[in-house]
Formats: sequence, structure tokens, C-alpha cells
Amino acid sequence: MNNKLLTGLRTTKIEISVYFFVWITAIIYSIYKFSLSCADFFQDHIDEYGDFEEGVPFLSAKRDKADFEWESVLYFLNFIYPWGILHLFITEFITKCNFSVKVTKISQILFTSFYLTISGGSVLFTLLLLQPVIFYVTHCINAKTIFKWICSLISLGLIILYKKDYTATVQEAAGVNDYQIYLFTLSLSWMNLKCTSFYLEEKTGNILDFFSYCLYFPTIFMGPFILHEDFKVKYSHYTPTKMRVWCFIKNVLITLFWFLFEGVMLHFVYVNAAAFHPLEVILLYRF
Repeated sequence: MNNKLLTGLRTTKIEISVYFFVWITAIIYSIYKFSLSCADFFQDHIDEYGDFEEGVPFLSAKRDKADFEWESVLYFLNFIYPWGILHLFITEFITKCNFSVKVTKISQILFTSFYLTISGGSVLFTLLLLQPVIFYVTHCINAKTIFKWICSLISLGLIILYKKDYTATVQEAAGVNDYQIYLFTLSLSWMNLKCTSFYLEEKTGNILDFFSYCLYFPTIFMGPFILHEDFKVKYSHYTPTKMRVWCFIKNVLITLFWFLFEGVMLHFVYVNAAAFHPLEVILLYRF
């Protein structure tokens, strides 16, 4: 019985390995053929809409930049990394000096507020603060859960309305570029999640806890979303500096690897630009 079971397990592992190898091989081959077709199609293509820019010379003559979301991430990282380093040093300084949790939370709020005012201006910062202010005022008036859901749904409706009809108006009033207004729209959605999460979990949370959670600098634009229950652990659980630094370096290196990988691949696989010419690619290259 045991021998049959072990033989079955070995067979299953071999099958999975074979399936995985075949699957990966098929994907790599498809990407290779697609890249050849794209290179041929876009070689003499007239770039009317700015889908390409000059590439790194030793990689390719052009780089696909048709993905607005990815270009927004590049803009974001290029602008925010000095602020991220500054935020890290300030946080470490406060931790080393054994300041109170209250001081830490106030510093988080002030740092993020200063950054948002500098980067996006007072108009965008004020609009971003509307959600937490409305949630807090509603909580003070009536702490019932149903009113938190009403606030959340109304906020989502206003975000959809803003994105549909008023993005250009806000952008003109704030005097920001396309990437900045896109990041602002993302931050509105993250803010809605944070406000809702806080008041669904915390029935008596104070204003300092609320705004330090909503204005936590590392998650203000790109997330990830952290439940308040998990977020508040960082104030009660101390992690040694060496471990935090090592974790930070490891995460940065992983991010840089995939960042560079994506950058290199966009010199050869023009998947974003091809998405705007699907019919031509299908007709010419049978994709």
C-alpha cells in the first residue's frame, strides 16, 4: 500500500515537472515569435502617437513606451526615491532616539503632508484630505457601521464621477502633468480603502491613529493596501535595525531586478504598442 502510494507521488511530481517544462517552453517560444513579428512590423512604422522612444544603443534602436501605467510608475519612482530615502532616515532616527509613538505618528503625518504639498500642490492635497475628513466627521456624529459604508459608497461614486468628467478640470486647476494626475487618482482609491478599513475595524479610534494610517508615506500612491489591524502592529512590535535594513535591501534588490527586466524586455517585445494595432498584427502575422 505504502509502496503504491510512494510510486503514485513520484509519478505525480514527474508529470507536474513535464507539464511545467512544456508550458514554460511554449510561452518562451511564443514570446520569441511575437517579438520577431513586432520588430518586423514596427521597423518602418510611422510613430504618429508617440508609442516609442529612443532605446539603449546596445539593446535596441527603440523602446516601447505605449503603456501609460508603466510610464507613470517610472515617473513616480524617479521622483519619489530621494523622498523615500529621507523618510527612511527620519523613521530610523525617531526609532533610535526612542521617541513616543505619538511623536512617530505626528512625524508620519507631517512628512507625507509636506511631500504631497510640494509634489502636487495645495489643490490636490486638499482634495485628497476630503475623504478622511468626511469619514472622521461622520464618525464623530454617528459611529454606526452603516454610516461608514454610506461614506465609502458615496466617496467611490464621487471618484468615478471625477475620473469620468472632471479630471481635466482638476489637472488644469492644480497645474500638474498627466502622470501626476494619474497618481493622484490612484491615491484617491487607496485613501477610500484605508478610511473604510480603519472605521470598520476601530470603533473608537482617535484622530491621530486615523490620519497616521491614512497618510502613511510608503503606501500613499502605489499601495499595497494594509489592514489597520496589521498596520498598528508596527508601533507595538520592535524589529531590530539590522533585520529591517536587510529586509529593505532585499526588497529593493528584488524590485530593481524586475524593474530592469521589464525595461530590457520593452526593447524587444513591443506588446503595448502592438495592443493599439491588433488587427494589423493578426492579419500580417496570424496571431
